[in-house]
Amino acid sequence: MPSPNRILYTPRERKKATSPLQKNAGRLFPYFLVTAAMIGGLWYAVHLPRLRLNNIAVAGAEALDAEVIRERVARFLVGDYAGFIPRDTTLFIGGNAIVSRLKKDFPGIKEAKVRRGAWGTLLVELEERMPWGIWCDGLTPEEERETKSDNQGGEKCAYIDDEGFAYEEAPSSSGALVVKIRSDTPGVPVGSAAADPLLMRDMRFFGKEIASVTGSSFVEYRFFSHLPRQLELVSSEGFTLMVSREGDLANTLRVLKKVLEEEIKDQRSRLEYIDLRLGSKVFYKFK
Repeated sequence: MPSPNRILYTPRERKKATSPLQKNAGRLFPYFLVTAAMIGGLWYAVHLPRLRLNNIAVAGAEALDAEVIRERVARFLVGDYAGFIPRDTTLFIGGNAIVSRLKKDFPGIKEAKVRRGAWGTLLVELEERMPWGIWCDGLTPEEERETKSDNQGGEKCAYIDDEGFAYEEAPSSSGALVVKIRSDTPGVPVGSAAADPLLMRDMRFFGKEIASVTGSSFVEYRFFSHLPRQLELVSSEGFTLMVSREGDLANTLRVLKKVLEEEIKDQRSRLEYIDLRLGSKVFYKFK
């Protein structure tokens, strides 16, 4: 007996579930292409010859060597940022980084500016520190009454500007051309402040005011760390004045004028020192 007809049903294949990552891949792909194109375009732009530096101009270098400054800047611009962007591209010049490096390598630079010029030129403008005096170490208590400001031998010195910043090693010298500051503090910290602002202010102020009474300039100042409120000034005439930085300067000037006119008179060449630290009580000594 023939078998009855049967209808066979083939089950449909179930669709695989789509993950969120797969769903977003199609959406993110255009953004990926745009990002890749931008990075490629940036790489191409920063490597264009017309966007690379071809000249470094240095202005304001007098005591410093402009060619040495130029070479140091050029050396700083060698290489890439993150291995991708050339340091010498005009689009991403690190002006602040260059200024910091220059001021660190050349303490004689007080201020510096770096800016882009025309036709691939980098302009470096400098303001140098001007010497106000020579700061020297090695002053000992035995020299407190010494009136000569000659070379003591073995002392280390550095040029300082009017802010007390030591920026360059200097020979131990004396004379009226440059004032000398001698201290008992060990070492001369080239590249940092040798004297604090208050000490610099007092030396300038006392030197100017007292010189108006003595009629002679001062070639040397002496400062002792264990006597921070005391200052000694060595006159170009050879004698030393000891003053208190906390005293009444007007009274000190009156007393000094009276002593010079009524007691020292024409014997200045024999004078060794005048001690003005105790107000109206004055001590002086002849050689």
